[in-house]
Amino acid sequence: MLFSQGLSGELLRLDVIGSGDLQPLTLTNARHVARLAGLLAADHVLRNPLLVTDLADRCVVLDGNARLQAARQIGLPDILVQHIPMGSVPEPLRLPAWAVTGVGHEDILRVIEPGFTRVAEVTAASLQLYTPDGARRSLSTDPDSPTDLWRAYRRMVTALQSIADLVAIPEWLMSSETAWPDNVSAVMVPPPLSHADVEMLVREQVRLPWGALQTPLPRRILGINLSLDVLSAPEPAAEKAAFVRELVRLRLSERRVHYYDAPVFIVED
Repeated sequence: MLFSQGLSGELLRLDVIGSGDLQPLTLTNARHVARLAGLLAADHVLRNPLLVTDLADRCVVLDGNARLQAARQIGLPDILVQHIPMGSVPEPLRLPAWAVTGVGHEDILRVIEPGFTRVAEVTAASLQLYTPDGARRSLSTDPDSPTDLWRAYRRMVTALQSIADLVAIPEWLMSSETAWPDNVSAVMVPPPLSHADVEMLVREQVRLPWGALQTPLPRRILGINLSLDVLSAPEPAAEKAAFVRELVRLRLSERRVHYYDAPVFIVED
C-alpha cells in the first residue's frame, strides 16, 4: 500500500540524527561495511533510512547497522532515520539460523563442546544446534543471568566462524522436509528475542552477531534516495529533518518513494 491515512504521522517519524548518537543492536561485517561505504561514496546517495527505536534511554538501530558503520566510515556527520515505537515491533523478534558449512562434523563438535549438551528435546529459551544425523544439542545458561546466553551465542558464532563458513538461513527452512545440502554440517538456531530481551541487551551493551533480524515490520518508508549533500550540510539536524520530510512528501505524491503499511522484512543493507 503506497498511501494511507496515517502517512502524515509516519513522515513525522523521519528524522536526522548525529551518526555518533545511535547504538547498534548487532555487530557488522567489515567487508560488507567497506562495500557499502564504497557505494555511498560513489553514488553519494542514501537509498533507505535506518530504522530505529527508543529503548533504555537510547536510540537503537534495528535495521541499518551496516549502513550506520559505512556512514561513519566516510565521515558523514548525520544520518537519516525512521523512528518506530517498540510497541509496533512484532514479538518475539527472530534472529537468523546459521547453516555451518565447509568443515567436518567432528571439528564442529570440538568447537562447541562442552557448551552444548545433547538432549532429547530443546527449549525455546536455549541456543540450539542440529546435525544431519538427527542429533539435537542445547546450550542453556543460568536463568538469573539472562545476558550470559547472548554472550555465549556471540562466542559460539565467533568460534564457528574461525573454522567454518556460516550462512544465514530463514527459519522456515528448519521445518522443511527437504534433505540438507551435502555441505551443511550443522545448523545453529538462537532463541527468539522478546522486547524485554532487546532492552536488556541494550542496557548491557551486548551486541548480537552480524546478520539481519528475520522479523517483518510495518509502516516503512523506503526508496528515498537522499543526496548525502543534505546530510553533510552545516545546517542544524532539525532543519535537515524538516527539509527531508517536505522532500519525501513531494516524492510520495510523484510515486518516487515507497510507503509500506503492511509488514516488510528488515533488509540490513
